Amino acid sequence: MLMQVTDESRPVSRGSARLESAAAKLLAEGGHPASAAAHLASCRRHIEQFGAEDRFGPVFPSRAYSQLCLRDGSEEALRSAEEAVLADLGRPGSVVERGDLLVDLAMVRTALGQEGSVDILREVAAVAEELDDHVAQMTALNNLAETELRGRDIAMAAEHQRSAMRLSAELGVPVFSAFGLILAARIAQLLGLDEMTVRMHAAADVLLAECAFQLNVDDRELSDAALRAARERLGERDEVEEAAGRAMVLADALAAAEQVFDRAGARPPS
Repeated sequence: MLMQVTDESRPVSRGSARLESAAAKLLAEGGHPASAAAHLASCRRHIEQFGAEDRFGPVFPSRAYSQLCLRDGSEEALRSAEEAVLADLGRPGSVVERGDLLVDLAMVRTALGQEGSVDILREVAAVAEELDDHVAQMTALNNLAETELRGRDIAMAAEHQRSAMRLSAELGVPVFSAFGLILAARIAQLLGLDEMTVRMHAAADVLLAECAFQLNVDDRELSDAALRAARERLGERDEVEEAAGRAMVLADALAAAEQVFDRAGARPPS
């Protein structure tokens, strides 16, 4: 039984909705949709019963929901996520919280094939840099690079992914390093660097497994398509390159990605 606050008869743990929302988002990102959905449902029950705010501020369940819908990948799910994020954007929140929601909105709209995500993500990255919020900046830059690569702006994608990977190394966030390696592998394939494509993809898969993280359906399809194209051209050398990639230490994999970014025409930040 929940303890009650005597003066207002409310549960002591008013942050339950926030905890459930955070758990749902992490589980969705890690590729555990059933568990994520259960925590998200619990979050919504808490919000209905106790309100959407605790002493830390508002709770935005659309953040977890958007991740679940990105995992689903269907147009119906993505449009539902877009509506949910837009609804949360209409509620009061801090600059950082609004930036997180805008990143989610851009991801969903990119998956829907809509335009405008690049501008949204550039704005979020610029604001995060001004606020010296390196985590938000890294997240925005990573998604910006992904969106630019889908639009075949290889040079800008390489530049922004380089910045995101350097931040991930500084902050010690290996899953974002894995995202960077995946994107670098896709850029390498477009540049005809098939050996590098297979090596970095293999190194990224090892890192993703260590982080217990799975790419969503859309990202995995794009990455697998690039990998298949590289493997077809490599022929029998494919297995050798894959083994070499799996054996790479992270520092060497990141250095290889930097070489790909250089070849893409990107310039290191001054």
